[in-house]
Amino acid sequence: MNALRALAAWLARVPPVIAALCACAWYALLWQLSSGPVPAPGSGLSGEVIANWLHAPVYGVLALACLLALPRVYNAWRVSWKGAVLVVGLCALAGLIDEWHQHHVPGRDASLPDLLTDVLGALGTVWSVDGVLRCARGAPWRMLLSLLASVLGAALATLLPRLWPDLWWL
Repeated sequence: MNALRALAAWLARVPPVIAALCACAWYALLWQLSSGPVPAPGSGLSGEVIANWLHAPVYGVLALACLLALPRVYNAWRVSWKGAVLVVGLCALAGLIDEWHQHHVPGRDASLPDLLTDVLGALGTVWSVDGVLRCARGAPWRMLLSLLASVLGAALATLLPRLWPDLWWL
């Protein structure tokens, strides 16, 4: 836990303007990656779940950059309730825009379960960072539950289209 607190203290030195630029650059990279063909997933069902799960850490990084871009109170990096809602909302909007974008890219498709995995990644990151910053004893549990939720989201994103192939939004 001390290593996470040290990392959080190091990240807190990133100026909010730089963090905002990093968030924009990260999203531009996501946009570029989703403009091409779907990368070949690993073999079998587990490879597809892993490929879908990658949405969570990608949007977790976006959420972290957005958290760091929020204004600081007395030069302290904290996660307020309003800040958390704003960051998760921004990440959800970014995920929605990216899914819409993928819908218009040949060979790609839009998926609500993918969007759910994006949001779970952002939400889990915000919740975990809040636990670390508050020095909460439950921070490791937050991280574990966030990981499990994102794996569940990825499993749904993989399995739902197989179960109901006629529903275009899956």
